Amino acid sequence: NNFASIDSAETDPDFVVYSFEVIWGQLEYDSTSVNPTDWSGELTVDTGCIKVVRKIRFEPGQDYFLRPRPNAQTLGWHSITTTHNDGFMVFMYFPENDGFTNYEVSFESGPYSRTFTLGELDSLSVLETVDDLGNQISIEARKLVRLECNEGFLEGRWIRTGRFNNGGIFYGRFVGLDGLSMGHLKGHWGVRQETGEKLFFGKWINHVGRFKGFLKGTWGEDELTGNAQKSEGWFEGEYFDRNSTKLGTLSGNWVSSIRGSTPSSGATDKVHKHARGFFHGMWKQYCN
Repeated sequence: NNFASIDSAETDPDFVVYSFEVIWGQLEYDSTSVNPTDWSGELTVDTGCIKVVRKIRFEPGQDYFLRPRPNAQTLGWHSITTTHNDGFMVFMYFPENDGFTNYEVSFESGPYSRTFTLGELDSLSVLETVDDLGNQISIEARKLVRLECNEGFLEGRWIRTGRFNNGGIFYGRFVGLDGLSMGHLKGHWGVRQETGEKLFFGKWINHVGRFKGFLKGTWGEDELTGNAQKSEGWFEGEYFDRNSTKLGTLSGNWVSSIRGSTPSSGATDKVHKHARGFFHGMWKQYCN
C-alpha cells in the first residue's frame, strides 16, 4: 500500500521526506494593490502523505486550511490576497522504491497550477509572475536526508537603495525545517567598482540576538525581466561563524522595485521611502 498515515510515515525509515514551502501574492508588499486575488486551491500527492508544518501570513477568518482533510494525500486551502502574500510549508513523505522519483505532486490554484515529479523537487527554486496585477509565486523545495545536515529556509526583504539597481540592503530571518525562527540576517548587496563583481555581505544573529557570524556571496539579475522599475534575480553564497570558519551554504531568488510603500518590518537601516523588495531561499549546514 503506497498510501500512509502521517504518524507512521514520520518514523518509517523506508519513507523519504521532501520539504515544500510556497509563498504567493504580492511578494513585495504593495499598499496600492487593492484588487483581491483568490489563491484557493489544493496540493495533492499521488502516494504517501502531506504534513502541514506552518502557515505563512494566513489572516484569521479569511485564510485557512480546509478541514477535515479528505485524506493524507490532499491539502486544500482558502486564501485571498491584496497588498501582501500568504503561503505555507509542508513535509511530504513517500515510500522509497524503484521509480519513486516519478511520483507526482500537484499544486493547483486559480492563478497558478503545476505538476512536479519528485525528481524535480530534489532541489527546486521557482519564482514566477502570474498576472498583470503583479502577483507572483515563489516555491522552494528540497529532498531531505534524515539525521544528516541541518537546513531550512530564508525569507525577508531585498531592497534597492541605488538608482540603477546596482546596490542596496537585505534583511530577513533563518527558519528551521520545523518552521521555527532560528535567527536573523542583515547586510548589503552591490557591485564592486574595481572588478564589476556582484557581491553581497552581511551578518547573522541567533534567535536571542547574539552575533554568530558573517555571510557573503554573489548575486545576479535576470536580464529578461530587469528594468528601471523592477527586477528579479538570484543569490548564492556561504555563511560563516565569527572566526570566519565556513558553516554552510545559502541560495535563493529575489525581487526588487523602487515603487510601492515603505517596508514595515522594523529594520533600522535608512532606505528609500518607496523601497520594496523580497527574497526567498534555503540554507544548509555543511556536513562534518
